[in-house]
Amino acid sequence: MNHNGRIIKHLAYADDIVIFRGGNNKTIKLIKHQIRRYEKASGQKVNNDKSFFITAPNTSPHRINRMRRMTGCMDKKFPFNYLGCTIYSGKKNLSYFDSMLAKIVKRLNGWQSSMLSDGGKITLIKHVLQSIPIYTLSALNLPKGTICLIEMHFANFLWGTSDGKNKYHWSKWENLCFPKDEGGVGIRSMHDISNSLILKRWWRFRTQPFLWADFLMKKYCKRSHPVSKVPTSADSHTWKSLMKIKAQAEPDIIWKVQAGNSSFWWDNWTGLGALAKLCQAQVSLLKFLSTLLLRMVPGTLKI
Repeated sequence: MNHNGRIIKHLAYADDIVIFRGGNNKTIKLIKHQIRRYEKASGQKVNNDKSFFITAPNTSPHRINRMRRMTGCMDKKFPFNYLGCTIYSGKKNLSYFDSMLAKIVKRLNGWQSSMLSDGGKITLIKHVLQSIPIYTLSALNLPKGTICLIEMHFANFLWGTSDGKNKYHWSKWENLCFPKDEGGVGIRSMHDISNSLILKRWWRFRTQPFLWADFLMKKYCKRSHPVSKVPTSADSHTWKSLMKIKAQAEPDIIWKVQAGNSSFWWDNWTGLGALAKLCQAQVSLLKFLSTLLLRMVPGTLKI
């Protein structure tokens, strides 16, 4: 991260706190001192059984044991759960989201599908089951395999079972996700929901002064504009998903002139698109016409 950017030392929401610090003795003593001051002032006490610390992958066992003794907490590894979302490091794994799938399966097991009509099942899918992963999707982009598993459970519930086996699916799930006037049943596709929430994240990243937006700007856009930024293999999953969706989102973000928060070349303040893109398209068109004329009319001057 850019050293000129905001330094994030902790995240706090209600009684859930994440502290980002080193593991040396002085730092741990200072943190424990502040925690004791808080406990003395508030009358509350930190539950060490629910608290834990995470170290770098190659931290020595000796250092981990020392931190256990000083903090009174045990160590953990990624992934862990914070505010209902799975926090992981490295490659996404389908198993990271098993708890969310378990919630859907638990809800399905509590319903007697054989006692419900097709209309009742569709209503439950649209208004109950599809709302379960919305919170996670608003913060993270799930693996495609997880989304396919979610829709598979929806389809099995809709078509029902017989003698412990799933009944034949008379139509693809993609066909059921069309609107009713187009031959579907009006169920929203989870892939479309995921993409729409990624679009919303890009809009919030570009227009709202959030802490995470400032962090991403300082990390990935130190010398370039987000619209012109080219993704690399070393980027995070969150940034890669934003890069994939920006071309679809940018034409619908209109910037006000004289507001002092837009780029002359890269922001869409004309309503027709970014000037850099428009000029690039014009140059490409001129080069194409020039090449075409040279082939058709001998001796034509090159533009």
